Amino acid sequence: NDMNGQLKKVQKELKASGKAGEKKEILLRKNEAFLQESLAVSEGTVRKLEKYYNEYKEFNSTVYLSLKRSQENNTAIQQACDTAKAKLRDDFENAKNELLDDQMNAPTTAIAVSSPNSKLSTIKNTQR
Repeated sequence: NDMNGQLKKVQKELKASGKAGEKKEILLRKNEAFLQESLAVSEGTVRKLEKYYNEYKEFNSTVYLSLKRSQENNTAIQQACDTAKAKLRDDFENAKNELLDDQMNAPTTAIAVSSPNSKLSTIKNTQR
């Protein structure tokens, strides 16, 4: 009888451990499925991040080139302004010098000033 009781006890433990083993197997499969799904999501996220990073690099490169061209344009504009300013200064100086030369070389007109002894002065004085 004692052997029978021990046998039943061992069978009961085996049955219980079998059920526990099945539960563990189910949990392991669920865990593996969850990990596979998590890995797929992570890989998808990594691909999206790589795509965004590449787009960002391309955009950044475009902005850099645009900024560089803008700086080159600004430099060219500044040089053109400096050249125009120097030309205007030279033109102004030339025009001013020509005007002064014209004034210096202009024919002078004599202004007749009547002296107190002139006939004009005598007529004026007698009319008073």
